[in-house]
Amino acid sequence: MILYIVRHGEPIYGPDTLTELGRKQAQALVRRFEKSGLDRIFSSPMGRARETAQPTADALGLPVKIEPWTREIWPELAPVMDDGKRRFVIDLPADILRSPENRDHYADWYNMPAMERIEGKQVMNRVVRHSDDFLRRLGYRRVQDGVYECEKPNDEKVAVFCHAGFGITWMTHLLGVPPHVIWSSFYMTHTGVTVVNFEQNPSGLVTPRCLCWSDMSHLLDADLPYSYNNRLPV
Repeated sequence: MILYIVRHGEPIYGPDTLTELGRKQAQALVRRFEKSGLDRIFSSPMGRARETAQPTADALGLPVKIEPWTREIWPELAPVMDDGKRRFVIDLPADILRSPENRDHYADWYNMPAMERIEGKQVMNRVVRHSDDFLRRLGYRRVQDGVYECEKPNDEKVAVFCHAGFGITWMTHLLGVPPHVIWSSFYMTHTGVTVVNFEQNPSGLVTPRCLCWSDMSHLLDADLPYSYNNRLPV
């Protein structure tokens, strides 16, 4: 199975929809997935994710199945900082999560000082529980972090349209990497496509492998701004 984790297009958070550019970005995904093909499409229940998924679903003649657990993880992963404002953990300065008192944590990452203001363990347990149920429905049973048993062959291509905070956090679980390592090192841009191959090893076990992180070549192909979150040209 190949899993595509797709962030929504440029949003207007209130109301929960896409900007005009965001709609063009969503349309650009159509050609990208017409080339690769998809067998199933899932989406977060939030408007900006559903609106991003719909053009591809319409073009491929596929239904969009809503997965409530893939909604954005806000404000659970947004601690209140000293200035009284919430700051998403994925937006914290990387030096905080990599500081000496934080960086050496591994399995007990949720006990590090930077996590004191959020209920990180509870959030991750919820993501893990729902992820395991979702992947089990697709034929994969987790036997340990980052390792799955294939209970039934699956050559499908599956897309999940969701959000940056959720997508990055889910990837930490799929790859078996402590969250603070990924939170401080990776991001997902608007309509960025992250590709994960559920690769079967000679042992018969399956280890998800990231083939591509937050690819936005479809924007270049559509002659749309090729920039990180529409702010930083890359």
